[in-house]
Amino acid sequence: MTEVVVKDAEVLHLLKTFDTDKAVGPDKVSPRLLPTCADLLAPPLTKSKQQSKQQSKQQSKQQSKQQNKQHSKQQSKQHSKQQSKQQSEQQSKQQSKQQSEQQSKQHSKQQSKQQSKQQSEQQSEQQSEQHSKQHSKQQSEQQSKQHSKQQSEQQSEQHSKQQSKQHSKQQSKQQSKQQSEQHSKQQSKQQSKQQSKQQSKQHSKQQSKQQSKQQSKQQSKQQSKQHSKQQSKQQSKQQSKQHSKQQSKQQSKQQSKQQSKQQSKQQSKQQSKQQSKQQSKQQSKQQSKQQSEQQSKQQSKQQSKQQSKQQSKQQSKQQSKQQSKQHSKQQSKQQSKQQSKQQSKQQSKQQSELFATIEKATPDNNWVQ
Repeated sequence: MTEVVVKDAEVLHLLKTFDTDKAVGPDKVSPRLLPTCADLLAPPLTKSKQQSKQQSKQQSKQQSKQQNKQHSKQQSKQHSKQQSKQQSEQQSKQQSKQQSEQQSKQHSKQQSKQQSKQQSEQQSEQQSEQHSKQHSKQQSEQQSKQHSKQQSEQQSEQHSKQQSKQHSKQQSKQQSKQQSEQHSKQQSKQQSKQQSKQQSKQHSKQQSKQQSKQQSKQQSKQQSKQHSKQQSKQQSKQQSKQHSKQQSKQQSKQQSKQQSKQQSKQQSKQQSKQQSKQQSKQQSKQQSKQQSEQQSKQQSKQQSKQQSKQQSKQQSKQQSKQQSKQHSKQQSKQQSKQQSKQQSKQQSKQQSELFATIEKATPDNNWVQ
């Protein structure tokens, strides 16, 4: 914007070319006085106009300064807000990283526990299977031994019986031939003895048969019990295996859904090889993070202290500037008031002098009205 300069010549030209036929204004000054007193009224009018322009310029400058200050304050506030947001985002990122690391640790621990449990279960199953096999072998060996012993005993008894029968027959024949005529009484005795022997043999045979039957029954019972126990064990094992398989499938599905593909790949590759390395790295990372956090906290504290100091200094400076501005404004107002009073006094004096000169120059005083 180009500055408009008010000059005395222009004001004089305007006052001299003023239309005298216009009505009287609120100041009740006749329009006929302006062209006649143009030489005296031009300089004070130009000065007042220039002062009003200067005052308007100063006011506009002050307003622009205040706006600039407000803008700078707003920018500083926005900058501080952005810094706080960035710090909060960084803290949230760090917290999320720590949480993810903790979750991965917990998951690895759970997986290791599950693996150890599965291994222990497999070992226990293998041991139980081996034990059952050994037990079955021992039982089969014992049964075969008992069966072989019983067979051998039965064969020996039958052989002894046959031999005794044959020997007794031969002896009886010989004795009957030799003593048939001489000892009839002895034959009767022998016959009674033989009968008693036969009875005892029959009795012993019956007892042996009963014992063999009882043993066979007991063996069959034991075998049936063992077979039922083995079947129950196998069924329980199969059920436990199926149950464990179902649980493992469900857990694997849930884990696969919850975990991302990258974590599953990394964990599957690095579980067995890098557990110790990861622990050491994680410890070092945690220490470094804690140190960085502490350093960041200290830096943030120092920055906040510095900012508070700078803000207090700026506020004190602004307050001192405002006070000085207010003081200068008050002084300028007082000076302008004094100047305006002096100018008004001078103008009133000049007007009174003009009126006096006009009254002296004109014999009739009614033309002013």
